[in-house]
Amino acid sequence: VEKTRSTQFTTTWSYQTSTDPWTAGAMSDIFVVPNLNVMYREVYVVNWKNESCAVDQTVDGKLPVTTAINLEDEKNQPALAFFSRYHVEYVKLPELERSIENIEYSISLCNCTESPTNICSVAGEGKKTSCDELGEQVTYLRSARDEWRENLMMNDDFKENSIVNWFEEVGPKLMTDENDLNINDHSSAITPQTLLLGAEEIENQPKKRNDDTNLEEVKRIQFSGGGSTFSMMLSKEKVWDKVGLSCWDGCNADYENTIEGPGLDDLKGTVKGIGVVTDIKLFTVKTHVTHESTAESMDTESTSIGFTLGDNEPGDEFVVDLYYDEKFGTIIFDTFAGRSKCPHEAGTAAIEDPRLVITSYPPQHVFPDEDMVFEVEMSNLGVGDESQFVLYAQHRDNEGSLKLLLDGAPFGGSREFTNVLKDTTYKKTLVVQRGPRLFQYTPLDLVME
Repeated sequence: VEKTRSTQFTTTWSYQTSTDPWTAGAMSDIFVVPNLNVMYREVYVVNWKNESCAVDQTVDGKLPVTTAINLEDEKNQPALAFFSRYHVEYVKLPELERSIENIEYSISLCNCTESPTNICSVAGEGKKTSCDELGEQVTYLRSARDEWRENLMMNDDFKENSIVNWFEEVGPKLMTDENDLNINDHSSAITPQTLLLGAEEIENQPKKRNDDTNLEEVKRIQFSGGGSTFSMMLSKEKVWDKVGLSCWDGCNADYENTIEGPGLDDLKGTVKGIGVVTDIKLFTVKTHVTHESTAESMDTESTSIGFTLGDNEPGDEFVVDLYYDEKFGTIIFDTFAGRSKCPHEAGTAAIEDPRLVITSYPPQHVFPDEDMVFEVEMSNLGVGDESQFVLYAQHRDNEGSLKLLLDGAPFGGSREFTNVLKDTTYKKTLVVQRGPRLFQYTPLDLVME
């Protein structure tokens, strides 16, 4: 009889950076940070002054804003933040800066500098707050701001950590037992062995002096745009399988039994005699009994880190050095050179670099019924032979119904220009006509991208 029982538990965590080309590179880095999620509110401070029958305002004529924080609120909970570098730099850091300024404003209203023991009513909090509590909040916020700034700083201390050494350096961090195997020869080269073995060296190939680099040690990759991709996955796994004794349906047993008894060994018949002649001897039977009952447990730890390099724009090209982060083992991409279209990526030459210059302005005084005439020049300073650009007039602020004409045709919102050649200047005439009522207007922005 054979019986089997099995129970399996699996937990998988996966983190993936953004594939949006607008956040390509460092801006798609992900930070996973344990923290205390604190609820806060930004509220307007309305302080009525009877003497002037008006409310207090800031220098720029707006209502002051303060940040109300209650560290003891039961809604505050520990959390695990999963933030991109873009979100930290353009959302969280400005929030922290704004909150610091707001609470410092509350400290000034409370006159905490002159009287540190004051207790104030902070707008939106619904309770009295001491100067010490306000100062403590500013300290926490400054600490959070400074820590984020430090972690956002770029450095080059990773450039000794080539991706080709990933298994030798990162792999053993999961292998902590003295009986574990060492990883000495597993390849993490950016090209599989089958291709490297088939590489043929051409004649008159340029080389650096005293260069004897093995192809397996190459950490730099060049790839072109147009939709093709290069992918690579690095995985490591440790399995600890333990089998022990159990007494499920009885403990383990292993023994033999011997059974002896009479038996018929030989039978003979006679021709002239009467009856049958028999020879009776003892027989012996041996039985071997085995009963096994075992319990097995298996623990598996694994890490997989992969990436895909690619670009959809034909004509783009990238030269990227691949490293690994010493602390987390994740891949670091250092864009060394290349060329890219919009959105232009750091470290590469811009294929499209629009230039828009106003070369001629209307006279200082324009009479009400006269047009304002501008001469503008467009050109591409990028490395691409030809590009496509769009010229926009920002009509959001056109409150007086100004009319715009570009080269004699109505210019309502945008105009597309194709086949803009490199190092070639294109001259355009922009005419601005007065609206039906006003004589003075807010400036309009002209954008080329």
